[in-house]
Amino acid sequence: MRSVPRFIAVFPENNQIPQYMADCRLVVTMMTSNKNLLNPMPALPQISSHLDTLEADEELARKKGKGAAQQRDVSLGVLRSDMRLLKAYAQSVADANPTEAEAIIRSAGMGVGKKSTRTKPSVGARQGNAPGRVVLDARALPRPVQYRWQMSTDQTTWTDLPDTFNASTTVDGLTAATVVYFRLRTITRNGPSDWSAVVNLIVH
Repeated sequence: MRSVPRFIAVFPENNQIPQYMADCRLVVTMMTSNKNLLNPMPALPQISSHLDTLEADEELARKKGKGAAQQRDVSLGVLRSDMRLLKAYAQSVADANPTEAEAIIRSAGMGVGKKSTRTKPSVGARQGNAPGRVVLDARALPRPVQYRWQMSTDQTTWTDLPDTFNASTTVDGLTAATVVYFRLRTITRNGPSDWSAVVNLIVH
């Protein structure tokens, strides 16, 4: 089954607070007035304010002020939540513009990863060992998976064939010298795939 990449926004939650704040400020700077990302959520001024608060709390914590470390951790949690939401926003914009996704994510000051996503399944058709019989085959997927098969004589009206839990099925009783078209979709925990490309066969 052919795969295509989906570009993923990456923004590690660095454990070194000064470096994490620097990374966050870079993202805020690069997203400010960014034509690719016009409506950041949360708002960038709000994130900048939370950054300033964390910076002050971190300074107090370094001086070992009473209760300062606990307050610093609260402020850090707020900022981390902001950045997770901001990353999700950048991802949503990238997903809506797949041809520009990588550039959009990089313009936000974030890293880019890739995730393979499945495209249409492939199906093959071959003559069976009896007149009017056709055997359909697909590439097997990890279970649980259900294979949903269809056939047509005109590619307009499609007839459902029995679903299977194996990556092949046999169709009997077809009329010899007839062109028959077949297609397939798979159903997994992630939902149904698109229909496969159509294949055809002249029945013997």
